[in-house]
This record gives sequence, C-alpha cells and structure tokens, in this order.
Amino acid sequence: MDRILFIGNSFTYFNNLPSLFSALCESAGIPVQVESVVKGGWYLSRYADPQDEMHPAILAAAQKEWDYVILQDQSFNPAGNQEDFLSGARKLSQLFPCRKKLVFYQTWAYEEGSAKLSSTGMTYEQLHESLRDAYQQAAKEMNALCVPAGDAFRLAHDQYYYKFDLYRADAFHPSILGSYMIACTFFGTLFNKSPLDCITPRGVAAEHAHTLRKLAHDACFPNAPATSILFIGNSHTYFNDLPAMVTEMAHAAGVPVYTRRVVKGGWKLCQHADPQGETHQSLLKARDMKMWDYIVLQEQAMMLTSEEETFLSSVCALRELLKDHCHAFALYQTHAYHGGSDKLRATGLTYNEMHEKLKQAYLKAASLIEAKLIPSGDGFAHMAHQYNRYELVQHDGVHATAAGTYLAACLLCAVLLGLNPLHLKTMESVDENLAAIIRQIAHDTLNTPNETEA
Repeated sequence: MDRILFIGNSFTYFNNLPSLFSALCESAGIPVQVESVVKGGWYLSRYADPQDEMHPAILAAAQKEWDYVILQDQSFNPAGNQEDFLSGARKLSQLFPCRKKLVFYQTWAYEEGSAKLSSTGMTYEQLHESLRDAYQQAAKEMNALCVPAGDAFRLAHDQYYYKFDLYRADAFHPSILGSYMIACTFFGTLFNKSPLDCITPRGVAAEHAHTLRKLAHDACFPNAPATSILFIGNSHTYFNDLPAMVTEMAHAAGVPVYTRRVVKGGWKLCQHADPQGETHQSLLKARDMKMWDYIVLQEQAMMLTSEEETFLSSVCALRELLKDHCHAFALYQTHAYHGGSDKLRATGLTYNEMHEKLKQAYLKAASLIEAKLIPSGDGFAHMAHQYNRYELVQHDGVHATAAGTYLAACLLCAVLLGLNPLHLKTMESVDENLAAIIRQIAHDTLNTPNETEA
C-alpha cells in the first residue's frame, strides 16, 4: 500500500482532493493511504519555518514513512516570488527523507477575464507559464515528479469553446469538476497509468467525466504515440464532446488517440477558412502543432440545405490550407433535424428530404477532396426508420443527445481506426440497452453506406 502525504492549502482541501484521488486509486485496484497537512492560503516557506503555527504538524508528519510527499504552494507565489517557493520546497524536502518520491503539484492560472487575474498584472498565458516553469524547475532540481494540473487547465482554456466550469465563482479555486480533473492528473502521474479508465465520482456528471479524463490524460502524456485527429466544426462536434468520447472509446479498445478541436457554435466551414474569421488563428495554431493523421471537417447543417456550392468551395479551400499538415481528411456527415421540430419546418423540407440533401452534399465533398466519410446522419436515419426511436436528438430538434454522440463516436472509431463498433465500450452517459442498439446501428450503417432510406 502506498502512503501519500499532501502538504498544501485550499487548492488541496477544496472538494477533498486527497479523498477524490484515493477513490480513483482504490477503484483501479491500487490501495493507498492518504493524509494531509493543509491550511488555507499557506505558503511552503511558512510550513518550513520553525516559528510558524503549522510547523509542529509538519514535524509530526515527518516522523512517519511516506511513499510520496506532495508539495503545493500558495497559488501565485511560485510565479510572483520564485525564490521563496524554491527555498520553502528545499527545506521541506530535507525534512522528509523517509519517502520514495517527492511530488510537486503544479497549480493553474486564475480564470481569464477575472479581477483575480487582473490583480496579478499578468495575462492568463503569462501566469500559466510562470507557474509551470517554477514547478518544473523545482521538480528538476529535487529529482521530483511534477503533476501537471495547471497544464490540464490550460488545455481546457485553449480547446473548449463552451464554458466549462473548472473554477468556482471566485475564479481561482477549483469546482468539483476541476478537482476531479486534478485528481485524474495525480493518478496519471504517480502511477504512469492513463486516467481515461478512472471512475466517475458522485457530483461529476457522466457526460462531463470523459472530457475531464481526456484533459488529464493529455496533460500527463503529451508526447505519447497515438493516432492524431483534428476536428473542425461547430456544436455538432462539441456537444457531449465527441472528440473526448472517441478518445476514451478507442483507448478502451487498445488504440491510443489524441484529439484537438477548433469549434464555434453555429460556425460554417467558410468562416473557419476566412483569414479574418474569429477562429482562423486557432485553426492555424492547431494545424501547425503536428502532422495530423486525420482532419475531420463538419459543416453547419442548415447551410447544406441551401448553400451546397459554398460548402463545396469551403471544403476545397480548407483542403488547400491544411493538406500539408495531415495524412487524410474525413467528413463528419451530420443528421437531419428531428421530424416535426420547428427547426425542420424552417427549412421547408421533410426529414427524408433534409437527410438526403445532407447526405448527397457530403458524398460530393468526400469525392472532391478524396476524404473518408463518417455516415453519422445515415445512422440517425436508420434509428428513426428501422427502430422508430428518437433518443438520438435533443428536444431542440437539432443537437445530439449523449446517445446520438455515442453513435457518431462509434462510426468515427470504425471508419478512422478500423474498430468493430459491435465491440466498443459503452459510455457512462448512455443506457446499456440503448448502447447495444446503437452499436448494431453503426455496424449496419457501415454495411449499407450508400443506401437511401425509404
């Protein structure tokens, strides 16, 4: 059994991070005993000071043997006074000789746009980099591990268009979602195991959990070999976090995957391609990160009912912009609006007519740029026609439910990774019986990819 001591402050005790971490370990068959010495706002240099009120607790803890001793400083101190941080860390390291490994808990920048961040005189990026550099320097100097919790926050900041509440209302303490993600980074770092397999604790919604695990995984294993997929699209891609779902399902099948996204709600591909567009610089940054195995393009659904030529020209423009940075393109064929919905009526089309328009447009585009086609829209139509079931679309008539995103993820895993959809993992946010039907639909859809629904 590993004995683990946390030394820190409110970033450690908020949401009882040590207990969250312990629960992840125990569920994975890794027994741990966790204790902590914590006080709100405390600095490592204060814990190390013989005159400080918390020093007796440190001395008492130092009499025990530990496998890991985890150090976490006041949230701004490593960036604002690095020498004080390093001095305190050195003194505490010397007080705990009976340990296997010293561990630094790299914290995060305050929420962008907050008064708390403004008070530091730094931008979000500057504060993140300063904290990261300080913790990594300390880990290198003292031959310690560094838990990249701050890097996971930065990944969320860079990649997620919709607001993902990793912070409390004060803009610097972690929410329960933030603490769960942090616990996953501890799991990945201390045991060199992917947190994608971790359980979801009470208080964390299942539909968010796979996103948090993926962020922790990517922070812990940034250079791990994996099939890389860049998604470019809108809410059909980021609702229920399709890329994170693909990552987790592929991982469970033994295929490591790394995904990144450039998305904005309601956005058209022509807007992503526009050099003056809001997302264009993010697109170029993502493009230049690496040679991608696949770049997946997803168009705004309404546009395909009336502006097919613009869609086709946008696909060609993006191909020219991105072709030297990927091995292959894929097109994510989205679904028709739910029959009877106001959104469908606004198109002036029936469900079948809209489905056929979308399908034919994506087929043309796939032929035009020699891309793989992910026939998600066909899968939705199979569900509606063959099973007379409509659990795949939300009440707005447009966006996928978690089950609908699961179907799209099954098809992506099959088309891009060669995985059999019948054998894929059921996600926590999808009922097991419904998931079995969805896997069968994915399998059937791939066997009849060009069949027009009656």
